Amino acid sequence: MGRMGRMGRGVGANMRGNDMASSQRMASSQRPRLNPVTPAYIELVQVLDQRRRGLGLSHEELCTSAGIGQRQWAKYLNPDASSGRVACWATLQRVFAALYPQGYSLRIEPKADAMPIVVGDHDDGSSVLAAASTFDPAPMASGNH
Repeated sequence: MGRMGRMGRGVGANMRGNDMASSQRMASSQRPRLNPVTPAYIELVQVLDQRRRGLGLSHEELCTSAGIGQRQWAKYLNPDASSGRVACWATLQRVFAALYPQGYSLRIEPKADAMPIVVGDHDDGSSVLAAASTFDPAPMASGNH
């Protein structure tokens, strides 16, 4: 009896533990991101997706060509969705290679109406400039990490 009782309690405890882990995963997927997805990431994957569509590739064909898991591209395009993901740089490099097999040149330009803002001055008198952006780093710096 003692042996069966311990096994029974052990199995029951395991099942309750699994149920708790499952509910914790659900709760964590509904929490806001600790590090918000930046506009630069969103714009980059959108440009890559425009190229994918221009080449007539399906999501699945891109995933196969880039060597990433099936359905991953849709998750990278929608990082704020509950099933969304943010691609790491190595993965993005594989997507670039799949979409631009002959190579590519990357150019980033300020928007026509963007006014540069002075961020700081160097000791030699020159200024450090940055283009105005809609990205607000305040949520990341608020200490809610």
